[in-house]
Amino acid sequence: LARYFRCLGRNRGEAYFHTRRRGALVHIPLTLLSKKEHLQILHPDTAPGGWWATLANPHGTGISWDWISNRLHEATEDIFKMTAVRGLGASRDEGRVVIHVGDHLIVDGGIVPLGEFRSIYVYDQRETILRFVDNPLSDAEAGQFLRLARMLRWTRPVFADLFAGWVVVALICGALEWRPHIWITGAAGAGKSFIAEHIIIPLLRRFGIYPASSSSEAGIRQTLEGNALPVVYDEAEAGTKARDGRKEIIELMSLASSGEYKRHYKG
Repeated sequence: LARYFRCLGRNRGEAYFHTRRRGALVHIPLTLLSKKEHLQILHPDTAPGGWWATLANPHGTGISWDWISNRLHEATEDIFKMTAVRGLGASRDEGRVVIHVGDHLIVDGGIVPLGEFRSIYVYDQRETILRFVDNPLSDAEAGQFLRLARMLRWTRPVFADLFAGWVVVALICGALEWRPHIWITGAAGAGKSFIAEHIIIPLLRRFGIYPASSSSEAGIRQTLEGNALPVVYDEAEAGTKARDGRKEIIELMSLASSGEYKRHYKG
């Protein structure tokens, strides 16, 4: 079995698997584990002399789907915890720095297919947000961003450095023990939305999540979907209905800072 997929366990009446070829997280109702059309998700070869036949009956006398079902039931007896699933973004895994970019992992600077990475966690296939980058900026080139940040009109000069620092660490927020937040304040028309739209979002690109100003705490949490990605929230101005949920959003920010988010909502 381990050659083509990993048996993870079961949860709420479904068996969970992680395919080696694509790194996809697959869940099949336990009552349907004997159905050929469902098992094809794990391996497509259901021909009389194909892989399933070899597994089910080495003597080649036909495929016993009931026999296969029994094997899969036995292999998924343990409870599978959804907290073991890691979404997009950076994280630490037994001393390794892992960046999940959707269709592959970048582990300590090298490319590793999703299904081939050995870990107690499951990195499932998701929308690709980055291709491998092998030409990082030099210190001098990266320093231009700090100079740009200092050109903005801040009430205190140190705010420019704090802003620039947040944008940099936002890309690896999931790998940090403490995840910082910034809150840019100012009068209407001061340029808060300009900073978000023309500086932060173009730099983070698909490595960020950008909810609408009317989004609630529940909506932001649902959009995250377990991904370790920064959230750029352009808050509505005073007096609008969206501001009523500010307290809940701040609570979510607090939980995310210390890594309590996953334990609080998924544990």
